[in-house]
Amino acid sequence: MKEDVGILRLLTCECREITRLVSAGFDRKLPLAHRLAVRLHLVYCTGCRRYKRQLRAIRRAARLVATECAQVGGAIEAALSPEARERIKIAVARQSANE
Repeated sequence: MKEDVGILRLLTCECREITRLVSAGFDRKLPLAHRLAVRLHLVYCTGCRRYKRQLRAIRRAARLVATECAQVGGAIEAALSPEARERIKIAVARQSANE
């Protein structure tokens, strides 16, 4: 009976949980029950379907940028002055400290 409650909980997940599962599903294979819960939720939730499409597009764009940077041989980093690199490092450190 306890397993039935777990399955019922998965089938009635809120969008917050589904988006977490969608994100995780891009990184690793989810258990069957989780995949089914996501698929069922996406049937009726346009917001989560949109989230999945956007996440897929972001991942695709990131892969393209990484590929292009590798092909260019680091020309992007070479194009930045040492001062610009230092400003970026400082800004990233500040942002990380604020989070």
